[in-house]
Amino acid sequence: MEAVYQDLFLRSIKTTQYELFQREYHIDGGVGDILLRAKDGSKRLSVVEVKYIDIHSEGRTARTRRRNNRNKVKKQAWRYGKAVKKKYPTYKVMVCIYTNENGLVKLGEL
Repeated sequence: MEAVYQDLFLRSIKTTQYELFQREYHIDGGVGDILLRAKDGSKRLSVVEVKYIDIHSEGRTARTRRRNNRNKVKKQAWRYGKAVKKKYPTYKVMVCIYTNENGLVKLGEL
C-alpha cells in the first residue's frame, strides 16, 4: 500500500523545486522511502518517509495503531534525515513525512 502512496507523492512533485534522487535507499540499517534533490543545483536534499494510516477503522485498537504509525513514521524520518546529513554533510537536509491522512508535512531541517 505504501508503494502506491510513494507513486502518488512522486507524481505530485513533478512541478516543484525537487526531483527524485533515490527511492528506497539503504541507510543506517534500514530502508528510507524517498530522497529528493533540489533541481536548481543548490545543496539541498529532502528525506520523505511515506506511511499509510488506516483512517477508516474505528475503536480503541485502531486509534492506538494510528497513533503508533504516526509516531513511527516521524521517528523514521528523523533517523534517516540524520543519516543522510552524515553521508552528505555539506547539504541542507529537509525532513518530511507523507501520509494519506495529512499529505506532505515538513518536520524540520538539519
